[in-house]
Amino acid sequence: MPLVPTEAARPIDRDEETRGSDEYVSGCVPRIDIAGNRIGMLYTGFLEAPFIAQRNATILTLILALMAVAGLSVPISPGLARGIFAPLEQMTATMTRAEAGAPDARIGPVAARDEIGAVARHLDRLLDQVEVRDAALRRSADNLNDLAEQRSEELKQANRPPEATFARLVMSEMC
Repeated sequence: MPLVPTEAARPIDRDEETRGSDEYVSGCVPRIDIAGNRIGMLYTGFLEAPFIAQRNATILTLILALMAVAGLSVPISPGLARGIFAPLEQMTATMTRAEAGAPDARIGPVAARDEIGAVARHLDRLLDQVEVRDAALRRSADNLNDLAEQRSEELKQANRPPEATFARLVMSEMC
């Protein structure tokens, strides 16, 4: 049978002036014989003070542990944040330089082996590809300009004989 809680009881054999006003957590359960008749009562009680002291000590320990963790994390956090934000700031500066037209805009060697380091290395590879494609486009543009100049010169040469003939024809009519 479960214990039935009773109100806080006080011990009978103590002197309150010398021992204080200790309170007890107590409970009782009736004892029943085979026939179902109540034959007695089982009573137990514990001083409440040790439990309260243990609860308070546990709460104080948890508060102190949390304060210690918070105290240790404050100086460590900026270093961890720097490890995350420094590569991101490098990538932002590199992209800004690339947008401004700097052909050598690169992040460079990245020591981080995490996702941010992988993104930084990938950005450098993309910038390398852009540089190669830009150089190919410039070569194609230069080649196209050379071809256009050559074709223009050929057209000028082809137009000179008719111009000379036209000029002679005009001169002969004037005479």
